[in-house]
Amino acid sequence: MKARRQQSCKVMDARYDLILCVDVLEHCDSRAGAALLELCLERARNVIVSTPHKAGSQPAVLGNPFEAHVSQWTRQNFARFINKFIVPNDYSLICYLGRDAERVREQHRYMTAHRMRLAEKHNKSLR
Repeated sequence: MKARRQQSCKVMDARYDLILCVDVLEHCDSRAGAALLELCLERARNVIVSTPHKAGSQPAVLGNPFEAHVSQWTRQNFARFINKFIVPNDYSLICYLGRDAERVREQHRYMTAHRMRLAEKHNKSLR
């Protein structure tokens, strides 16, 4: 196990534009999850995190203790990160962390407004 951990940490010595952390944090306690995100932000320009709104109880699967759900992440867990954008989603808590978070937030606002204008125009054409 120790050799495997050292090998996986070597991967984190590289630099990336984007790291995806999808359905991972619920398997870490909040302290370890925050440390993982800090490491990801040291290694990548941006990190996209997705974790279920309701992770629910899940024990070890097929003897793998790392499959157990040990925490439920909320917006408050991301409060410590300055450059972030919480992406609205009904099923998952999605957080964009990193240098481009503000640009992504602005693009999301623009696209949402654009979709609303298109829907309004479409609804008027149906009348």
